[in-house]
Amino acid sequence: MSIEFDIAHRWRELEGYTGKGGVCILYDDVVTSWVAMLPPANQFVPGCLAVDEEGRAWRATGGNENDGAVEWVSYASKWGQTNTMPPGARRRKG
Repeated sequence: MSIEFDIAHRWRELEGYTGKGGVCILYDDVVTSWVAMLPPANQFVPGCLAVDEEGRAWRATGGNENDGAVEWVSYASKWGQTNTMPPGARRRKG
């Protein structure tokens, strides 16, 4: 997980997003966007990773590329721990 955190951290520094909270969205180890609060998972393809400034991360899982992911699932933090849902994220019911 530390590689993804490092990528997100470097992007924040280069683009002026350090200290702004929110999450960086990565796909294939490339930052594709930054959001203040994580939108529903179905707006992202499965495999996207959301990384916050503290090093916590969530992976978009389930679903498919056409319909988007089903939910955000806690992914190991940069310290190897799992975590709670990011601010603004909602689990899909059903």
